[in-house]
Amino acid sequence: KKWILPSSFAIILGVISQLVNYHQPLPYMDEVFHVPQSQHFCDHNFSQWDPMITTLPGLYFTSLLWVEPVHWLLGMNRSSLCIVPLLRAQNILFTLGCYFILHKLLKSLHP
Repeated sequence: KKWILPSSFAIILGVISQLVNYHQPLPYMDEVFHVPQSQHFCDHNFSQWDPMITTLPGLYFTSLLWVEPVHWLLGMNRSSLCIVPLLRAQNILFTLGCYFILHKLLKSLHP
């Protein structure tokens, strides 16, 4: 019973993500800068930096957190894993992480 809300939230995020990727498969707005930068990091090219980006590089290192294990376990090419839909999917994981942190925080403040 306690997993109904987070599960529903995750499903809704997944559906929204699918809709966004269906209607906008190419990089959009600031993704035009961030996707190529993430792809450089996925290829271990850490010296390439787009001067238009003001985001700290930690965002791009998070791509490697799942790219590297998949690369080593399945032998897939890193570049083929750093595509727009999979890079966008990281936002779902971050959003779910924020949900659980907020839930725990609220439970500790209001037991």
